[in-house]
Amino acid sequence: MADPLPGVCFVLPGEQLPGGGAAAVGNKAWNLMLMAGIGLNVPPAFVLPTAWYARGVAPDDPALRRVLSAGISRLEASTGLDFGSSRRPLLVAVRSGAAVSMPGMLETVLNVGLTPASLDGLIRLTGNPRLAWDSYRRLVQNYGEVVAGLPIEPLPAGWPTRLLRASVSSTFARCVRSPRPCSSDMRGWPVPRFRPTR
Repeated sequence: MADPLPGVCFVLPGEQLPGGGAAAVGNKAWNLMLMAGIGLNVPPAFVLPTAWYARGVAPDDPALRRVLSAGISRLEASTGLDFGSSRRPLLVAVRSGAAVSMPGMLETVLNVGLTPASLDGLIRLTGNPRLAWDSYRRLVQNYGEVVAGLPIEPLPAGWPTRLLRASVSSTFARCVRSPRPCSSDMRGWPVPRFRPTR
């Protein structure tokens, strides 16, 4: 049976460059592939081809879910990290792409894969609670803006800085793990929960 969603490409050492160049995978992905091809250390990635957008592949398409699961599995194998893991969490950046774009035109959601359980794993893995909590803050803010369509600054100005300077692990943990006590700061929108699709 033919692959219903052909053309997924990987940014991994030794991977062949896809035909079609930047028009097929977007300029950002194409440049990452070129850098990986000459041996530069770039983060591993997988890329959904630009043609899928033109075809109107629905987010709940079962074939797309299989492709995403297979892509995450390849990233896990290449990094030794596990998506959603409480020990060695794999975090991914979800980026849009186009053959031609201007800076700031395309959307990004950073740190997808962070959950309350994987957050603890990131703290253990890095030994840096501030990095872990700031990564979660970025996920929540990116998700709110890009996916939920909230205003660019859904959290009050200075809110993240105050939290990071004063008892990050207790205050922000309380907000993230149980958003209701902080709903006035969080504007009542739900904190995203990500889990492996397999």
